[in-house]
Amino acid sequence: MNIAVVGAGISGATVARKLAEAGFFVSVFEKKQVVGGSCYDAEQEAGLYVQKCGAHIFHTSNKNVVDFLSRFITSKKSFRSSTWICNIYCSNKFI
Repeated sequence: MNIAVVGAGISGATVARKLAEAGFFVSVFEKKQVVGGSCYDAEQEAGLYVQKCGAHIFHTSNKNVVDFLSRFITSKKSFRSSTWICNIYCSNKFI
């Protein structure tokens, strides 16, 4: 089954990933030029990360959430490389 997810913010990206891992073919459509929504950050000079939408701190004590995110986060400021298992449409092209 093909599924379209509109928006590649934290919710859209999470839903897309979970559906793709469950065996669905997922395409994500994002109108902005970046994925991540308000959580988007960009590496600047000297390896510093800047949050373009302002600082965001994520708090949870839910072990399932922590375990899911730990698959992609190696430290407080970096993400693991991960093979995407769905299509993402951003900036008028699939990335």
